[in-house]
Amino acid sequence: MPRLEKAFSAALLLALAAILMHSDGAARPRPARTAGPKQSKEIQHTAWGDLLRLSLRSAPFPDADRENGYQYDDTDYPADPHYVDPSVAVLVPHGLPLSGPVNLVFFFHGWNSTIDDEEQRFDLYRQFCQSGVPAVLVLPELARDAPDSYGGKLEEEGGFQRLVDELLKVLRADGQIRVARAGTIVLAGHSGAYRVIAQILSHGGMGSNIRDVWLFDALYDYTDQFDDWIQRTRGRFVSVSAEDGEETTEVDGLISLLRDNGVPIEVAPDDPVTDSATLRSRVLFLRSDADHYGVVSQQDEFRRLLEASPELARSSVGT
Repeated sequence: MPRLEKAFSAALLLALAAILMHSDGAARPRPARTAGPKQSKEIQHTAWGDLLRLSLRSAPFPDADRENGYQYDDTDYPADPHYVDPSVAVLVPHGLPLSGPVNLVFFFHGWNSTIDDEEQRFDLYRQFCQSGVPAVLVLPELARDAPDSYGGKLEEEGGFQRLVDELLKVLRADGQIRVARAGTIVLAGHSGAYRVIAQILSHGGMGSNIRDVWLFDALYDYTDQFDDWIQRTRGRFVSVSAEDGEETTEVDGLISLLRDNGVPIEVAPDDPVTDSATLRSRVLFLRSDADHYGVVSQQDEFRRLLEASPELARSSVGT
């Protein structure tokens, strides 16, 4: 075979392999990219602490797989404005310890939402700061106002680690922290956030730092990935399900799978009165009487889980 044909055949095989990997949910290879968005920063000094709005190169978007937008139920969602925002909102609470590794709590929003919508709807800043945990809250922008669970660059191999590394360097340069090193990481999300969280657990990096995973009416798919993470780590997993939620089948399936494999689990009502007996469980399924949008804040669920985290609750910061 002539040398040119050999080169062409090899390139074709590599391309086909990449397509097959992407189609079955495996790690997406990091593509060659043009220059990403420039870093930028806005800062507000609030009652809760310093609130930063960052534009990061390693943020989920923009991303090559959505550069032509997305279609769902015959409706087009163009790249602009749905997939071009590199924003990451960061809350550094008053009294955060400046020395040592930095604990990070990530909260990912779901479909047809934004980081601002999610913060206001769930009162995330108040819940976070009232918990008193020594950590930084991080809200990455996903698909803006679109019915799409795609996680952008966070679905790449090592994509989450790149985001964490860049974030910590920016915070250190701004004087918010002294050491650009991650401590405990919590991954939390509502509704459609299940996909990006599952992809991070599978191949996003920072695996030894991720200690808690909290799904707020968000277990719609990727049950095998969550089961794998629960069984191969000592991390804490919590699923809060809405009354008559659409994800009931997946939740029941994961419960059965874990029980069949001898994993101790707790299934309990979402009731603050019984927190001392339930929220310390390593694998916990809470049944809430709230609707889909009430499971994060109706009974301050986010704050209660923060306070009950063994890794985060060892010390407190000022509120």
